[in-house]
Amino acid sequence: MSDCTAGTGEGKGAGRLPNNRRGSRFIPSPVRTIPVPKPHAALLSLFLLAACAPVYETAYEFVPPATAEGQRCAEQCLAERAGCAQSCERNERLCVADAESRALRDYRMEQDVWDRRRGAGSRTYFDYANRYRAVCYAGGCRSACEATHRACYESCGGRVVATQVCTANCGR
Repeated sequence: MSDCTAGTGEGKGAGRLPNNRRGSRFIPSPVRTIPVPKPHAALLSLFLLAACAPVYETAYEFVPPATAEGQRCAEQCLAERAGCAQSCERNERLCVADAESRALRDYRMEQDVWDRRRGAGSRTYFDYANRYRAVCYAGGCRSACEATHRACYESCGGRVVATQVCTANCGR
């Protein structure tokens, strides 16, 4: 049974009670249900449906410019995209290094406060580091590089064709 059929009544033994008419004892079914209030059941159903909904991403096809000059221009766009991506990586590395030093500083400050109170600190270094690092991986820089590249490519006479492609939970 796949994750998306769980709780939908599909699958082996779903919703069946055992047939025990011979004896006087009732043998419970191995399938257990948890009573859920109706408003919560509706929300739970919506959540399960959304979790199993198809996931789409945009794929881009680059149709080259017709002229030799346009093709040289498009190659320049590609070189600029590579430079942009390198800049994003460099900025990410600097951001992570800064995040880790800030996390260590904040962790040590909290530990000093807790040591003076003779207690245990409530957070670990990783709590701070993960919070600060999250900002570094926002992804906006690389998205901006890709958008700029597509615009540059089109300005050189090429065409960019966007297509929605299902990447997860696609129909069978």
